Amino acid sequence: MYPDIPLTSLLVALVLNWYLYGVLTVQIYLYYLAFPDDRPWTKGAAYASYFLETIHTIFITLGIHSIIKSRSLVCDSNLDCSSRLLMTAAVPLIGGLAALITNVTYIWRIHVITQSRILVSALLVLTISQLVSAVAFMAVPSMWKLNWSSCMVENVFYGRNRHIIQKGFAWLIISAICDVAIATTMVYSLLKEKILSKELKWRVSRIIRLVIETGTTTATVNIITLILLATIKWTGAVYVTPMIVLSKVYGNAMMVLLNNRMSIPGSRSRPPTIGIMSTLPNSFLFQTVHQEHTSPRMDSGVFQVEVPVVGAVAE
Repeated sequence: MYPDIPLTSLLVALVLNWYLYGVLTVQIYLYYLAFPDDRPWTKGAAYASYFLETIHTIFITLGIHSIIKSRSLVCDSNLDCSSRLLMTAAVPLIGGLAALITNVTYIWRIHVITQSRILVSALLVLTISQLVSAVAFMAVPSMWKLNWSSCMVENVFYGRNRHIIQKGFAWLIISAICDVAIATTMVYSLLKEKILSKELKWRVSRIIRLVIETGTTTATVNIITLILLATIKWTGAVYVTPMIVLSKVYGNAMMVLLNNRMSIPGSRSRPPTIGIMSTLPNSFLFQTVHQEHTSPRMDSGVFQVEVPVVGAVAE
């Protein structure tokens, strides 16, 4: 058996990947039920993310199955070699695309709140840079073995080629910086707004908590992957586990933000001004922020102050 085959890491990654894909599937289904009137680009981002994660899951499953079946990096057939190379390409590429879609969703809300083009442009440059770095990380191992009919694929995604690892450093560092910058900016922008409505205060506090949690989660996974990649001499290929599930973490982070606007009437967690509404038997009755703000309950002065925050919360 090839000594560097990360069978345990691959099995853990496969299980976590399918688990997070199941969570994402539920999130997408709830989004489909609750927000049929969302902007087309918002729905496009959600469904595009799910499509990418579906492709990602298929490639990961095929690649890991091929390695576990042969218990070697020596391919039994050209099909096995192709599935493994597709897996090595899909992990950084879809990881970078998932981060881009999620970060742009957050950046849009920052734009709604701050109306700052300079700040938004800087954040966009960061998130596009991480995608470019992810593509570079993908391209190196993919180009390293130009002969796809080769029966040996080793030291590509799991190896110790320093040139490949350096590309991974750039991708993960920029991605972590981008996550921290977006989370910090959004929290600061929401905290400095003067909000008079108790209901809106409740929603903003919930979003702040959510942004901190999701931003910390994505940044932590990036940092863990970076540390494991930097210590590959001692930890081997353990870094493939967090790297494989990274895109699912981003996808779920975006869907949590989108579904945060949904409230189940009668639940314990609801705004102070929302009364308890009856639910139909065997069904959920969803109430969105957009529906809650259709009636003008604020005077014009307060409304003008709170419009940016309402826009960020309601979209």
